[in-house]
Amino acid sequence: MVFESVEDMTLRVDDPALDVNADDVLVLRNAGPKGAPGMPEAGYLPIPKKLGRAGVKDMVRISDARMSGTAFGTIVLHITPESAVGGPLALVENGDLIVRFELAGADPQKDVTVMVDNHELVIRGERKREAETKDKVYYRRETEYGAFERRIPLPESIDDQSIQAQYKDGFLEITVKGAAKAMETDGEKARLIPISTSTEPNKVEASA
Repeated sequence: MVFESVEDMTLRVDDPALDVNADDVLVLRNAGPKGAPGMPEAGYLPIPKKLGRAGVKDMVRISDARMSGTAFGTIVLHITPESAVGGPLALVENGDLIVRFELAGADPQKDVTVMVDNHELVIRGERKREAETKDKVYYRRETEYGAFERRIPLPESIDDQSIQAQYKDGFLEITVKGAAKAMETDGEKARLIPISTSTEPNKVEASA
């Protein structure tokens, strides 16, 4: 759910008709030094009242604003460049899928690969760390590594060219345009298959 400004957020966040779920990401943009202007302490986006009444106490929130040191929650602040000058949040739209990975210690150009394979978003890589210890009587070299892979199914309607990936400060953020909305649509089309517990074989009716 994208809010275009602090004013937009204030007007809409508690609207009972707001199309938002607990698994969504709240995005506030144009709240940085130039966009606000002045970079207000608005990064502590409130939980929409409709979700608060349902027992939701925290959800992912992202903005180019700052917030008070006494605030808390799953919140990403100071997104730079800010939206007002064409930063990454300026490209986010309602219905986008945002995937965020912590990849501290990995080189995004050498250790990480992002691709689309058979309608799946694939993030694959390897962390590697080497350390040497030299002394007069001994020499020690340690190597630590670990491979990882994550696969996220994507709707067939998604355009591969719309996927964007950005790495900053140890985090890899991938934006898939329209994927979240398309996933909801695909879910509406899904049909539940009943599971039979009968010992009799399933009967198939043939029509002439």
